[in-house]
Formats: sequence, C-alpha cells, structure tokens
Amino acid sequence: MSEQLQRIGEETLAYFLCEYSPQSPKQKLEVVIESYLGKWYSAEVISIFLEKRLNQFRGDLVGEYNSRIAEDLSIRFDIVDPLGEGHLVKGRRTNPVDKRLIFQDALQGIDPEKFEDLAAIVLKRLSCEAVFRTPRSHDQGVDAFGYRGVAPSLSRAVSHKLVWIAQAKHYITHGVSTNAVRELVGTSELLVSKIFSTVDKRYKELELLPYAPAALLLLTTHEMPSTVRRLAERAGIYVFEASDLYDLLGSSIIGRVDAQALSNLIDSEIASIPSIS
Repeated sequence: MSEQLQRIGEETLAYFLCEYSPQSPKQKLEVVIESYLGKWYSAEVISIFLEKRLNQFRGDLVGEYNSRIAEDLSIRFDIVDPLGEGHLVKGRRTNPVDKRLIFQDALQGIDPEKFEDLAAIVLKRLSCEAVFRTPRSHDQGVDAFGYRGVAPSLSRAVSHKLVWIAQAKHYITHGVSTNAVRELVGTSELLVSKIFSTVDKRYKELELLPYAPAALLLLTTHEMPSTVRRLAERAGIYVFEASDLYDLLGSSIIGRVDAQALSNLIDSEIASIPSIS
C-alpha cells in the first residue's frame, strides 16, 4: 500500500504541475485532491491517502511552489492560505498568460504518437549527425536514437561517436514519475546487452558498445517534480520537460501556439528523418 500511496502522491503532484487550470477558484486542498483522484481511485483508497499522506503531500506541494517561484519557472497554482502551508489553493492567473503554459497545453493536446516523433526532432536539433526513428510498436522503449561526434578525427586514433537514446513520455497516457527514469536506465542496459524482444537486425543502425559514450534523454509533456528530477540527475539522464521544449521549439511556431500548430511543425521536420523498419 505504501508504494501505491507514493505513486498516488506523484500523480497528484503531476496534476498540479501539468493540468490544474490557472482559472481555478480558491478551494481547500483536500477538495481538489478528492475531485482529481475520484476519476481513478475508489473512495476507500482516496480516504487512506488523505489520512496517511495528506500532510506529506501538502509539504511537497508547498516545496514545489516555493522552488518554482524562486526560479521563475512555469506554475499553474498559488498557495493562498494566510500561513502559506498549503491548506488553500487556487489557479495562478497571470497577465499576459505564461507562454510556457500555453505551449504545455499544446503538447498535451497532440497525439501521443506524434509526441514520440518529437524525440527524433529534438535529437536533430541537438546536432546529431544521424538520427533514426523507431517503429511505433516494439520500439524497445526507445523512440529515437542518433549519433554525434565528440572527438576530432585523427588518422590512427580509436574513437567513437556519442550515442543519444531518447524516450518520449506523453503525460496524458504516461504519468511521468520516478518509474520513468528507472525504465529508461533499464532500457539502456538491455540495449547494450543486445537483449531485444524483436529481431536484432531490425536495430542494425543502433550500435551501443559497453564502454563507448552514451547519453539518455527523457522528453515529457510533464513539468517534472523535484523528486523525479533529482533521481534523473543522480542517474546521469538528460531531461527535457515542457518548458525546456518550449525554449527549444517555441520560436519556430509562427502565429498562435496550439496543438495544431505544434503538429504542423512536427510534420514538417519529421519528414526528413528516417525510420528503421
């Protein structure tokens, strides 16, 4: 049960960071939690969570709030009780509306499979010299991979290119938690060992050597809670959350930023990136 309660806490925190409407009126935190969790869990499970984890969750939420305010990161909610302890919350309305939140809403509005294409586009924008998309199904937990030189080309030197492995997690279908980080680490280990669930030759373009340099990249529509970010940092995984993707792609969208405009951008850039078959 404790593992389930931890997962529920991560999911609820993700809701406040990713879906909570900036237009929401002032409400008790417990009321917001009950309303959100009621879509997914029984009344009994919700009651246990509130009894055993509400105080801890309240502290986590206030911590995220204070951290994001201090670092000027995108945020959808305000803590509004007089002592700032998280008993009351409301939507954080800004004028003008934070463009990072608009971009995140657009990300969440695109098709999850199209978001997977974004992994390859990001690798290309990171100056990878060769980028490949993986099949929609049986992708071994990898949505794209690419290669980038990291050392000068010398006549007799033994050298290797940096291999980038990218996985995309669409928040609507995959609540990004610490499990996503662990999954990507496991995927890398299986790939190095060439343990595939499908035929090896399908991945002939992917060459991962035991001691050659490799970088793992997790892309998400999510704004990542600090607990997940700390795990990714300790594991050496690169993380691009919604606000990072805005910095990378936002200026390329002409006109109104919405799901359709973002889909059009993906369609235009993915056409030149080959897919393994």
